[in-house]
Amino acid sequence: MTALIVVAVAALVFIGWNIYVPLQRVLKGDAGKTVESAASHVSSASHAASKPSSSSGSTSSAAATAMRGIYLPGGTLTTATISQTLQAAKSAGVTTAIAELKSDDGVLHYASKISEVQNNGIVASGALDGAAIAQAITQSGMTPAARISCFKDPLAPTVMRDAAVKYAGNHSTNWLDESGNRWLNPYSATTVQYLTDLAAEAASMGFKQIYLDNVQFPSGAQNHVWYGDNLPSKESALQSFVAAVTQKVHTTGGTVTLVLPANAAVGSGQASLGQDQDPFGYGADTVSPLLTPVSLDGLTVGGTALPNPISDFGAAVSAAAQGLKTLNASKYGDMVPFIQAGTVSGSGTVTADTVNAEVSALKAAGIDHFVFYATGGYNLTGVAAK
Repeated sequence: MTALIVVAVAALVFIGWNIYVPLQRVLKGDAGKTVESAASHVSSASHAASKPSSSSGSTSSAAATAMRGIYLPGGTLTTATISQTLQAAKSAGVTTAIAELKSDDGVLHYASKISEVQNNGIVASGALDGAAIAQAITQSGMTPAARISCFKDPLAPTVMRDAAVKYAGNHSTNWLDESGNRWLNPYSATTVQYLTDLAAEAASMGFKQIYLDNVQFPSGAQNHVWYGDNLPSKESALQSFVAAVTQKVHTTGGTVTLVLPANAAVGSGQASLGQDQDPFGYGADTVSPLLTPVSLDGLTVGGTALPNPISDFGAAVSAAAQGLKTLNASKYGDMVPFIQAGTVSGSGTVTADTVNAEVSALKAAGIDHFVFYATGGYNLTGVAAK
């Protein structure tokens, strides 16, 4: 009996204390603090878990996610060359490889399955499977991306004749520019469908980012050119095209980047090309201005001529980057400029010091993303992209 009484008293004391503590918190206005404290702890832990991990405490999240790209010309998309280029690029800190799947001459440098390009000379002889190219890039530890030359295309108009720009005096004859090249007509539904299908095919093969280049109307004198009758503005035609491609690529989880010559990116594009609008008004996810010497030559930003890019790449890129910053203050940081890092026709080769000067110029302007560009060989030894 004595033992039972002792147990009963202990139980009453325990129950009473557990009732007293919460009651006291309510009387003192502290109710909920324990719950709030726990919720705050969970929230803090969740926030910490969501931050990207880094092997170095001094590495910022922005630097960890900065895009470092390299352009792979169509002629280099062979098994042996891809491996060598990617190895050198990886050592230089590159994170994304942009394969030229469709070049300015209209050639496709992968084995496309689109019916319009089968057995007519549009696909390069011996072209690799596109998925294999994307896989090789992925296996190297980089993100696969694809570059597609759009309306500058002398080849497709010979096959898809209703997609071509025509002569005003003879709508059945393909128009030729001053260099004797045909062009795809941005107003043509066939043209838009063809290019959209190419972008969608690239995205389906594993290319996460699609770079659209030569999104413009023919350059040079356009005497006797005919695009069609009762047409909307050139700007709206290009906007509609980019919007169509972007919508299609987004369904695969990919993104679209618009490549623009430097003058269009800094707001001095030509109306005849349809590039005299806000570069961010096309509807792409981001913009890649060409800050290579050829594109910068003779460029004026804010009324000031840029330094001669051939004599000082770094100074020219710095001036152009500052111009981009001034004109696109809220968006310039998301741009992905192309800078020269090897041989380019018309501007020769560059050294590692020159490339590093270009990279430093971009970073000083707050632009942390860029693509190494060359049409010939690269010179990445001693280049630090990180």
